[in-house]
Amino acid sequence: MQLAFNQFESPEESNTDKKTILILHGLFGSKRNWQSIARQLSEHFRVFTLDLRNHGESKHTDAMRYEDMADDVFQFITDHTLEEISVVGHSMGGKVAMHLALENPERIRKLVIIDIAPVQYQHGFDDLINSLKALPLNQISSRQEADEYLKTSVQPESLRQFLLQNLKNSEDGFRWQINLDAIQANIDALMDFPDDHRNMQYQKSVLFLKGEKSDYINHQYERQIFKIFPNALFITVAGAGHWLHAENPGFVVNEIRKFIK
Repeated sequence: MQLAFNQFESPEESNTDKKTILILHGLFGSKRNWQSIARQLSEHFRVFTLDLRNHGESKHTDAMRYEDMADDVFQFITDHTLEEISVVGHSMGGKVAMHLALENPERIRKLVIIDIAPVQYQHGFDDLINSLKALPLNQISSRQEADEYLKTSVQPESLRQFLLQNLKNSEDGFRWQINLDAIQANIDALMDFPDDHRNMQYQKSVLFLKGEKSDYINHQYERQIFKIFPNALFITVAGAGHWLHAENPGFVVNEIRKFIK
């Protein structure tokens, strides 16, 4: 699948001197969540932010395995003849990035994985997805109205505002840019990590950024990470939770810049 993308690049350096960064968002996210960080990184790198399938401006499809999403990204790399690639992935996008690197180690120079591990997680997304699907799109005329509808079922407000970024207004009225049906049908696979990849290794450097207040990377998961990524480095972002790139963007940008440069 051809993925929607934005490109960020400073004209001050020639293309031949620049390393390339791909940024992959998390579940319910999109490339627009990363445009501020991408602009800052573009001072030193050529940066692409991608919409993964069933998200943002990319197409909808029933299939949503990590194999599918990694193949999409590899197709993007091939179509744009990209070299010297580093990949930054948050949450679900981090799992896509890990899968991509394990399958194509010769093409991926470095990885930055943000607050996720190659393990199976439990989830409580069913009620959330059902709440979003129950939103009467034909009855609302603004995001503010949608926010009122969701107040009682989707908390906290910061989560609700994040999700409402996926509500698109068009000539035919409001619609979700995220494919809620496909996400719901594939949610168990998205919470997992492909079994066959747990016995593989990626020998190059990998930076894992984890939020101090997040439990997505614990000591048990770190042991699993080292089995697959023996050259992993861990840095904790103080005071941050799972969305650490939004809570402390300056620190995150600086660590990504140092690690990749």
